[in-house]
Amino acid sequence: QTASEEKIQHYYDNLWSVGKKFNKKFLDSGFHFGYYEKGVVNYRQALQNMNKYIGNLLDLGNGQPLQILEAGCGIGATSRLLAKQHPECRFTGISLGKEEIEIAKKLQKEEHLTNMRFFTGNYNNTGFENNSFDRVFALESLVYAVNKTDAVREISRVLKPQGKFVIMDGFFLKNPPSNSFLKNAYAILLAKRSIPGIITLKDIQAHLKAASFEQIV
Repeated sequence: QTASEEKIQHYYDNLWSVGKKFNKKFLDSGFHFGYYEKGVVNYRQALQNMNKYIGNLLDLGNGQPLQILEAGCGIGATSRLLAKQHPECRFTGISLGKEEIEIAKKLQKEEHLTNMRFFTGNYNNTGFENNSFDRVFALESLVYAVNKTDAVREISRVLKPQGKFVIMDGFFLKNPPSNSFLKNAYAILLAKRSIPGIITLKDIQAHLKAASFEQIV
């Protein structure tokens, strides 16, 4: 691992090991920003709505026995929820955080979910065979890729030719802030959350195109 990846691993392992009481409410719905739209009135609903929305974007629900990878799965809350709803599909989660994966495996066992598996690892270099998955999704985790180019290429490699990659994350619409106040605030955000850096929407579209993705929306 790079020094940046070690910082990310430490951040999330510390988050889940030290803040167990705080984190308990996130075990079933995940630790992310959620998705607010009409009718969603609080944070818990937003979390649940995001998980549901990802399922829709992955085109689940048609009965196909799909192989699905969650890149940067955390404690696997979204994958566990979707695995319950779609027992015909098989889910795989990978994350740098050892503590996260231990929690994910424990919850999977408690919930008797046999159509999923979790690994401690790096989605920049998964070790999975070519064309292993029908779908891949990254929920607020691509921002943590130290090398976004490598991450996107690896996802392209493990996806089947007609596969689909769903990204839910934050990107700048233009270059990062240049005035001193915003530049300082941005630096604090990166340091506190152990984020390597946030790229622009134009940049991620270029990375996807370079990795042979088509129909980029």
